[in-house]
Amino acid sequence: MPGGLGRVPGLTDRLGSGSSIIELACGASIGLARLARAFPEAEIVGLDGDAYSLNLTTRRLTEEGLVGRARLIESSLEGLDETDRYDVAINNISMHECRDIDKATANVYKALKPGGIFVISDFPFPASEEGLRTVPGRIMTGIQFFEGQIYDQLLSVDDYVTLLGKHGFRGVGSFELTPVHAVVHGRK
Repeated sequence: MPGGLGRVPGLTDRLGSGSSIIELACGASIGLARLARAFPEAEIVGLDGDAYSLNLTTRRLTEEGLVGRARLIESSLEGLDETDRYDVAINNISMHECRDIDKATANVYKALKPGGIFVISDFPFPASEEGLRTVPGRIMTGIQFFEGQIYDQLLSVDDYVTLLGKHGFRGVGSFELTPVHAVVHGRK
């Protein structure tokens, strides 16, 4: 994902000294550690609803000499309750796991400062039957079959773009990182 961040319009301007970045559903913190190293003067926050993952995060940050570089919050995206706090919110390959994706998106919008940027990196589901017939579409169908069994979202890039627009994000755009990995972004 770090290579993709530079392709989000205006994002590099928001990541300078004094910026605040929240990684949503940070998991075991591979991305969080990268953010802490890449932006040493930024405030870094990791949010995850799984205590075990946050323990792994603490261990990783300690092992990598990054303790004190990130504040951790144990919460789901649906439970995020902050206002005008962050310059950037990043969700890497987990937005589809929200149980109430509308509430989660509304919470992210509320948590961002005016002009803040929301970046979603995910494996989108094909948007059409024709897309399902392509090699990447067949791969995603196999992956998403499991996701559908556990009630995760099966969203296409178009669905993500619509979701952000519906919740007030402006300048919503997207780009493909690989045939099965896309980035959708918008500004508060």
